[in-house]
Amino acid sequence: KNPNCILIAAHDFNDAPHVHGKMIFADFYDWLNFLGKKSEKIKKYRWLIKLHPAKYSNNISHMNYFLKKYPSFELLPKNITHNEILLKGIKCVLSSYGTIGHEYPLFGVPVINAGENRHSGYKFCIHPKNFKNYNNLINNISKIKPPRKIDKIYECYAMLNLVDFNLFEKLDFSEKKLDGLYIFKYFLSEYNE
Repeated sequence: KNPNCILIAAHDFNDAPHVHGKMIFADFYDWLNFLGKKSEKIKKYRWLIKLHPAKYSNNISHMNYFLKKYPSFELLPKNITHNEILLKGIKCVLSSYGTIGHEYPLFGVPVINAGENRHSGYKFCIHPKNFKNYNNLINNISKIKPPRKIDKIYECYAMLNLVDFNLFEKLDFSEKKLDGLYIFKYFLSEYNE
């Protein structure tokens, strides 16, 4: 496996670019324009784009603009699997805040995020603090080492998907109960050490 590809995990253009907080770029268009310019300068890699599966037909109409503007971009087929993508030899994945940030590091592939994200508290993907840092990482992508602290991916996944955040779903609400100890007693009965 020769890692000669960079995977751009494109986001749904209808998603909020700042949903997790500060992003290095104004929006996804700004981010893709930056990466498109880099793809024209850094020719030693194939720049593969995996469109977000949500609302694919809407997203492809936006992506066609970038594919025409930046010939180095290669759009992957709609139904390609991530196993098939990994077989192509991925050096690095570029995302803003996608779940790909905890998926590809398990396979030894580093992920660079372009903003605050659900993985910001973990070291298994890369979180540049500003544009200068992000630009430097992209310019030196060949020097990026495989991810570390991947054992924490399981903790992150559990926090994102397995922990029941909806404590109040089963509660019988009334203003009187919310004013008393009822809610605290319920909380304590649901959790243990």
